[in-house]
Amino acid sequence: MLAERRLLQLGLAALVAASACGYAVVAHGGWQGGPYVLGHLLLTAAMVAGYRLARGLGEAARPWIVAGAILFRAAALAGEPALSDDLYRYLWDGRVQAAGIHPYRHAPLDEALEPLRDDQVWPRINHPELPTIYPPHAQAFFALLALSGAGVLGFRLAFVGLDLVLVWSLHLALRRAGAPQERLVLYAWNPLAVVEIAGSGHLEPLGVLPLVFAALAASHSRHIAAGAALGVASGAKLAPGVLLPSLVRRCGRGALLAWVLAVGALALPYAVWGDAVGAGLWAYAARWERNGLVYGALRALFEACDSGRSLGAALAALEAGAPWLPLPWGWLYEAVWPTRLARLSAGGAAVLWIGWLAWRGPRSIWREWRLALGGLVLCSPTVHPWYWLWVLPFAARDASVFWLGLAALAPLAYLSAGEVPWNVRALEYGLPLAWLAWNRAYRRDGGV
Repeated sequence: MLAERRLLQLGLAALVAASACGYAVVAHGGWQGGPYVLGHLLLTAAMVAGYRLARGLGEAARPWIVAGAILFRAAALAGEPALSDDLYRYLWDGRVQAAGIHPYRHAPLDEALEPLRDDQVWPRINHPELPTIYPPHAQAFFALLALSGAGVLGFRLAFVGLDLVLVWSLHLALRRAGAPQERLVLYAWNPLAVVEIAGSGHLEPLGVLPLVFAALAASHSRHIAAGAALGVASGAKLAPGVLLPSLVRRCGRGALLAWVLAVGALALPYAVWGDAVGAGLWAYAARWERNGLVYGALRALFEACDSGRSLGAALAALEAGAPWLPLPWGWLYEAVWPTRLARLSAGGAAVLWIGWLAWRGPRSIWREWRLALGGLVLCSPTVHPWYWLWVLPFAARDASVFWLGLAALAPLAYLSAGEVPWNVRALEYGLPLAWLAWNRAYRRDGGV
C-alpha cells in the first residue's frame, strides 16, 4: 500500500514537472493558432491524469495540487499576452483614472486623451473608437493598480493572486461539502484558467472570486454576506447580476438589500463623478457577435427563412388593417430582421431559462448557478473562451463533465481570427452535447 502511494506521488510530481514545462513552451511559442490548441488539449489530458492520480492519495495530494497551480501560473506569466488584447484596455482605463479623468467620459481616440498615449499600451488597445465597457468595480481595481505603478506584468500578477485565492476558496467549498479533494485539480490545473488569467491577464477572478464566496456564504446561511459578495461580483462584470433572483429566493430580502448596497457603493463614486456605466457597454451588447451557439443557430435559421421580408410584410399588412393599434411599428420593423430577431430570441431564451431556475432550481446553489451562468453563455451572441471561467469553479466542484468539456474545447475558437466557422463550432459544442445526450439516455444522472 505504501509503495502504491509513493508511485502515485511520483506520478503527480512527474505530471507537475511535465505540465510546467508544457506551459513554458506554449508561452515561449506565443500562444497562437493550432500549436496552442494542441498544447491546450495535451495540458487538459495531463489535468485529467492528475485528477485520477490524486484520487488514490486523498489529502496527501493537496501539496502537489497547490504546487502545480503555482508553478503553472508562474510559467504562463513568462510569455507575453497573445490570445487577447483586453489587458491593454485595462491598463489604459487605469492610466486615464490615474490622470484624474473619468474612464467613461472619452474613447481612447479622443484628442483629450492624446497626452496619455505611449508606444506600449496605446497601439494595442482594442476598439479605441469606443468608450470602455468595464463596470465600476473593475475600473476601481484598474485605477488602484495604475496608481501603484503596475504595468503589464503587474496587472497579470494581481489577477493571478486573486486566482490563487479562488483555488483556496474552492478547496474550502469542497471540504465543507465533504466532496472529494481531487476535484480541486479540475480548476487549479485547468489550462483554461491558467492561460486566460496568467497568460492573457483577463480580469475574471475579480468577479468569479466574490461569486464563489457568495455561493459559499449562501450555502451556510450567511445571507447578508452572500448578497454583498454577489454585488461585488456584479460590479466586475454585469453577468452575475442574473443570479440575484436565485439568491433572493434562497436568502430573502436581506441579501437583496446587501446586493443593492454593494453595487451602489461601487457605482456611486463614478455616478457622482460622471456616468455610472460606460457607453461602450451598450455598443458591445448591440453589435458584437462571435462564436455563439444558440444565437448563431437562430440567426442562421432566420436568415434562411428571410424573416425580415416575410415578417415585415405581415407587419405591414397588420398596420394597414389596424393602424389604430398602439404598437411601436418602427421598432417592430427593425426587430424582425435576422440579427435583431436572433438577439431578442436568444435573450428571451436566456431570461426564461434563468427565471425557471430561480423559481424551481435544484437544491444545490452550486448546480443552479452553474446551469444559469452556463445557459447565459450558450445563449450569448459572443462566446470567447474566457467566458467559461465564470462556470469553471462550479463545474470543478461537482466534477461536471459536460461543462468541463465545453471549457476544454473552448480554445478551438482560436483557430479562426474572425467568425468561427460552423465546422469548428460543431466540435466545440457538439462533442459535449453528444456526451450529454448519451449520458442522459444510458446513465440517467443528468450529467450537468
